[in-house]
Amino acid sequence: MAVDSLPQLQAAKDKYNKAKVELDRKSQEGDQNAVRLAKQAEVDAQYASAHSQAAKQQNAAADSQSSVQALRDEANRNADMPAAAPAPLTTPAPLPVTP
Repeated sequence: MAVDSLPQLQAAKDKYNKAKVELDRKSQEGDQNAVRLAKQAEVDAQYASAHSQAAKQQNAAADSQSSVQALRDEANRNADMPAAAPAPLTTPAPLPVTP
């Protein structure tokens, strides 16, 4: 998980723990607060997960761009070099015929 998403994940854990405390109050108000906090915790956890995935995808894209740039640089260096003479074409020897 990306380090940037840790605050969102911690917020989700905190709200989940508060929801458990509210549920332990054994009252209608506590139950309502528990449900509200549990829903908020779920949203925070989903956000943390999406944030982490986005960071991973950005890193993968940056790696790909770096690889493409390195390949492009190498191709440009090779294009600047004089071309080697092509190898002469040879005719293959005939295959022996067996009776």
